[in-house]
Amino acid sequence: MTRMTRLLARLVAPVVVVSVGGCDKTTSGTAVGGASTSVATTTTSATTSQAQTSLTITPTSSSANDVPDADSLGPFGWRPPAPGVDPILIGMDAKAAAATGVFTKTPAPKDGCAEWPAEPGMSIETVYVSRTIGVAAIVARTGPKIHTPEGVRIGMTAAKVHTAYPAFKVANTQSEGVLIPPPANSKARYRFTFDDSGKLDYLALESISQDCYG
Repeated sequence: MTRMTRLLARLVAPVVVVSVGGCDKTTSGTAVGGASTSVATTTTSATTSQAQTSLTITPTSSSANDVPDADSLGPFGWRPPAPGVDPILIGMDAKAAAATGVFTKTPAPKDGCAEWPAEPGMSIETVYVSRTIGVAAIVARTGPKIHTPEGVRIGMTAAKVHTAYPAFKVANTQSEGVLIPPPANSKARYRFTFDDSGKLDYLALESISQDCYG
């Protein structure tokens, strides 16, 4: 099962919207930034009614940098750990993203979006490129390496996520998708999901205008 299939399966369940720094206009299934491209060869026509809970959240720390430090999934994108490799930014043009050399293949987004898998050594797993907005979503690879500027990373317990984002409630791990806008970028949001033990098992930065999945 591909990561996209897994994500689409998750999105049929309720989504919790967590607002950061007053960014309360988040809805399930929109994108970030402006660029011309598309993400995911897999598309879905199914629409689901998703219950949403709006929370106000104040992170314990924040960064206004586009991409703070290496292997940080910041409010605007991700910087590869290798020196000399350009960062991957939400809304980035497909041609520019392909030129970074981060991906194993870079199919053109035709109908809907294209899924670009990252090289095995990269801490991101996949980028979805939209025909209309360019890079629409950046998905972290499973593991604790990549993190948000607030220190949230895959494998972290819900309690520690709560420490980074105090308005996030541990009970929200039952929701299949917690959407958290970065404090420095109102056009993007993080998507978190948790496994049955209450640990973070999915981390992505996506455009609020993404048109690749629900």
